[in-house]
This record gives sequence, structure tokens and C-alpha cells, in this order.
Amino acid sequence: MLALTEKLLLLSIEDDSGEVIPFVSEALRFGLAGAILAELSLPGKVTVQDKELILNEDSLTGDELLDEAVALISDEEVPQKVTYWIRVLSTKKLKKKVIARLVVKNVIALEEKHFTWVLPSAEGTPPGGSAKYGLKLHLRAVILAGEEPQPTDLILLSLLKACRMLDLVFTRDELKAARKKVDERIKTEAFGKAVTKAIAALDVEKE
Repeated sequence: MLALTEKLLLLSIEDDSGEVIPFVSEALRFGLAGAILAELSLPGKVTVQDKELILNEDSLTGDELLDEAVALISDEEVPQKVTYWIRVLSTKKLKKKVIARLVVKNVIALEEKHFTWVLPSAEGTPPGGSAKYGLKLHLRAVILAGEEPQPTDLILLSLLKACRMLDLVFTRDELKAARKKVDERIKTEAFGKAVTKAIAALDVEKE
């Protein structure tokens, strides 16, 4: 089972070059940070109130990235905005850490600073395909074929929208209609919406 951070990074890798696509690299830093907060929101460890991130429960999860985030949030004396935490977490070399996890899981291999797909992948669908291919097939089915999404699918789609990565899942001809359907799907996903707005605000600051 891949984490949201791992799925987001997988989709950012260009098949031919085996590298993270340059134009998404900066947004990916914020996206990975948002994915960590989103993972914490799924079991209710964090929620958002008036744009501030509230830590509801600080027990360890057993996941190094999530537990590091919980420790940082717990140490803060007063609640901070979602944008603050995305900015803080985005400085923690998340891309390097997530890549290492994907290598350990045998999803990708690292060869001379380039990534190659491990085939067949245990995460691949259909059997024999790469994990990225299976993930794209699933997201396309959710949006284009009306397949029932899981909560993690909605958050991932929110992150892809925030990072301007939807065109890595859908073709140019599909993109306009796909964006509309993505918006319809994610409109009820409150935490994903909060993270998307925070990433957009950070993008504006960066410019």
C-alpha cells in the first residue's frame, strides 16, 4: 500500500528521463508536505479550524514522516495556519526521503541518479505494469469512468490540482473535462480543499 506522498512523487517522474519533471519540482515540495498533513487527517489526528491546523491526538503512527510532523506540531505552543506547516515541512528534504521509501518498497530503482520502474510491481495494476501505470489507470477510472473513489483518491486529486499535475494523468484532449469532474469530486473533501488553498497561497508568495 502506497502512502499519499509516494503516489504524488510517482506521478511526478517522467518515464523517459527517469527524473522528476522540472516544471512540477517546486510545487511538489509543497504537495509532499500537504500529503503528510492529509495522511494525518485521515484517522483524525489533525483537523482544520479557521485555516489553522489543530492537533487532536499525538500518539505515534509508526511512520517516520508522519511522526516527525506530529512531533513538530505538538511542540508548537499555539495553533498555526496550514500554510505555516506546509512551509515548514517542505524544508525537510521530503523528496529524498520518499524516494528512499519507494526504493525500499521495490517500486522504483535508482540507477546513476535516474529512476527506473521495477517490473512487475507489487503495486502495479494490471499485473506486470508499473505502480505509476496502475495508479494512473485508477485515477482515470475514478474521473472518466465514474468509479467510486476512496478518501485517499479525493485527497490525491486535490493535491494534483494544487500542484498543477493533472495533465500528468489526463491527455490534453481530456484535460478540460477532467478538471471539471475533478472539481465536482473533491468539493466535499474539506481537508484536501484546505491544503489546496494553502499550497495556492504559497505559490503566490513564491512569485
